[in-house]
Amino acid sequence: MLRVFEKNRWLSIIITLVIALVIFILSDISNLSSKGSFLMSVLYHIVIFFLFCLFLFISIKGKKKVSVLQIFLVLIISIVYALFDEVHQSYVIGRSGNFFDVLYNTIGIFFAVFLFSLRKTGKYEKIEEKAYEEDVKSNVNGE
Repeated sequence: MLRVFEKNRWLSIIITLVIALVIFILSDISNLSSKGSFLMSVLYHIVIFFLFCLFLFISIKGKKKVSVLQIFLVLIISIVYALFDEVHQSYVIGRSGNFFDVLYNTIGIFFAVFLFSLRKTGKYEKIEEKAYEEDVKSNVNGE
């Protein structure tokens, strides 16, 4: 599945920008934090920044192998955006910046980096490549 986004890097860039925009728009809604449960809020922060970081990683990486520089760059951009999001929220009436939200965002970021870094070892990539080849064979054979 990720191979599609790696081959069509422009698609990953668009998705990354859309996710960043969604984060910004949701952060700009007054009194949003009072709606919903604590667990939903935590899950939102982890999932949205996992997706942001994942697609940012694909956008930066493209078809190349994962490098330490790419990992560092993705971590810095993602964490800075998480911090920016909380600073932005502190200026919205009815909202406040929260250190724990940055912490939850960072959990999602590190989880995405960890999963994507598995590709560096080649183990994950071999499994994904085998699954991709089997999928192509089944589509060609009309199964």
